[in-house]
Amino acid sequence: MSLVEYENKRKAVLPFDDLICFIENLLYDTEYYFQKGLGWTLREIYNVYPKRTLKFIESNLSNINSIAYSAATEKVNKDVKVRLNSIRRALRKSNDN
Repeated sequence: MSLVEYENKRKAVLPFDDLICFIENLLYDTEYYFQKGLGWTLREIYNVYPKRTLKFIESNLSNINSIAYSAATEKVNKDVKVRLNSIRRALRKSNDN
């Protein structure tokens, strides 16, 4: 979280690629608090880089843990979140079969 630390307090924020690198490294970690922090960090990156972060979330819907996903999508537009949820649900169904 301190990578972004509420972007409105900062004059400069790390580039998206640098920030997302930290997310990618922990995406598959099973520890609850890592996943919670990962979701919070994605949410804060979304505040600064909404389009790129949304694209990252969309391309990793099946990889993002539910704990991280719920935190990451807290501030996403309701219509977009409904769409993401339906895609995520379909992906889970297809993985179960």
